[in-house]
Amino acid sequence: MKQNVMSRVDQQKPSEPFVPAGPLMSQRLKSAIDKRNSIAKNKEKLQQIMHKTLSQNDRDYFEEMKEIKKKLSVDDNYCKKFGLLKKASVLTYYGRDNEAFNEIAKAVVIIKD
Repeated sequence: MKQNVMSRVDQQKPSEPFVPAGPLMSQRLKSAIDKRNSIAKNKEKLQQIMHKTLSQNDRDYFEEMKEIKKKLSVDDNYCKKFGLLKKASVLTYYGRDNEAFNEIAKAVVIIKD
């Protein structure tokens, strides 16, 4: 009997993946994904309309900001460097200058690389 059940389980594969919360949750998940996609589409449309209505000076400014964002996103260690520098400033504030100096040294190593 046990072998029959096991062989049936192996032969009959489920048609849909199991969702622990049931069909209601999967429906909510689908609607959330649809909303996210529609928000992204609306955002793109809005940006296109806004770009058409901007003056040349504003367009130049936004292009400059995009370049700056790209430069910052390229630098993977940006947050790490400034986190260490912030930690060093806090240590200096509390009078722990030697430890602050060590943190600054770590940041310098990251900057050199």
